[in-house]
Amino acid sequence: MDAKLVRRAAFFYLRWLKKQHSKKCLRPMSEILYCLSSINKRTKLITKWVNNCIKRSYITNHQRTELRQCNNDLILSTKTYRTVATRMIPNLTNDIIKLLNEVTRNYDYVTERFNHEIPSFESLIQEVNVVNNSWDGVDFKDGKLSIVTRNILLEHKGNWVDLGKFRICLNLNSGKLIINSLNKIESSGGFYHPHVKGGELCFGDGDFQAVEALSSGKLEDYFVTIETILNTYNHDSPHESLTEWYNPDHDEEFECDECGEWTPLDNRIDCPVCGGLWCNSCCYYDDGTCTDCGYFRCLSCQYLCDQCESILCENCRIICTCGHRTCGNCTTECERCSENICDECRKLCTNCDDGFCPDCAEKCECCGEYFCKLCSIFEACEECGKEICDGCQSSCNECQKPLCNDCAKNECEHCGICMCEFCEDEHNCILEGVS
Repeated sequence: MDAKLVRRAAFFYLRWLKKQHSKKCLRPMSEILYCLSSINKRTKLITKWVNNCIKRSYITNHQRTELRQCNNDLILSTKTYRTVATRMIPNLTNDIIKLLNEVTRNYDYVTERFNHEIPSFESLIQEVNVVNNSWDGVDFKDGKLSIVTRNILLEHKGNWVDLGKFRICLNLNSGKLIINSLNKIESSGGFYHPHVKGGELCFGDGDFQAVEALSSGKLEDYFVTIETILNTYNHDSPHESLTEWYNPDHDEEFECDECGEWTPLDNRIDCPVCGGLWCNSCCYYDDGTCTDCGYFRCLSCQYLCDQCESILCENCRIICTCGHRTCGNCTTECERCSENICDECRKLCTNCDDGFCPDCAEKCECCGEYFCKLCSIFEACEECGKEICDGCQSSCNECQKPLCNDCAKNECEHCGICMCEFCEDEHNCILEGVS
């Protein structure tokens, strides 16, 4: 680019800087308000999901299955809740941080805390000259200053992709940036770069540095920032995965049913129940191994122990007589009938301290203790009808009817014998009147 074009480019750049400084704002207030409104809506959505997650945490696994069969919209899949935790909430956090940075920058400009002085025309000529000498293919035409990058190299899972050279074009009338591929190395989905769509670059975390450099007259730093962003691959938010360049047919790869990522076959784990394919990363994240047998099960084929919430497969889950599905650690056998019982249903005999199912243990309605049928003979109180153990049994001294301790409190005030209500009314104590 000759000296005449250099001066012309510097003049257009100076004019744009003066226009920006007169506005005192990097981004129109309408856009900031739109961002605030959008984040407010997403915050409300996150609040809704979090509330549903809290409700879900109180629901046992067998209840969850029944509610799903009833199409209850509050009971969602584990994958949905994982997506909320790993994607929606972090994305919202990033949006809030970016918005706060944007608001801070605009505030600083309005209050003149940065107080950037408009560079002189001579200094801008020097900036354009540095750009002209640092890159190939530098050109200025129709108010647009453009450079040609070096070959863009991106790495993903040990695979390097050469996307060729790009032309970075900065419109010095509007400040708009356009990215065009020169070598047209296309992905299977028609993209030339994972973070460029329709010529527009997704700046990511480099947004602040790029805007700051451009607004302060540091044209070289601006183009260096843009080229650095082009040489960086963010696997969390590409328009198209880099895999679509280096292995579009996905040879020796499989698509994980959980995260949707294409992964090498040596990282594949099959669910033996439904045949689903999972990658090592998702298996490690979700820890889908059965607590009892140690074999893997996908989210759709695993169960949770209703007592300790450990993961179980269909073969190791034990169904209690009450319907709870439990693991081996939370299950015992009834000492009498050998039925599987969960910890909630297990009744300890007060005398022998063995565990029994509710059918083989009886609760004393007087003292509230449990006894097996070998350790205590229960009888019904003739007065109130309660089933009572040996230790709570008494009897009427007159008619010998069995009584519980609560009903055996009718004592003669003269002789002190215990009686039922009927015998108390008929009792004529021989000691009455004796001093």
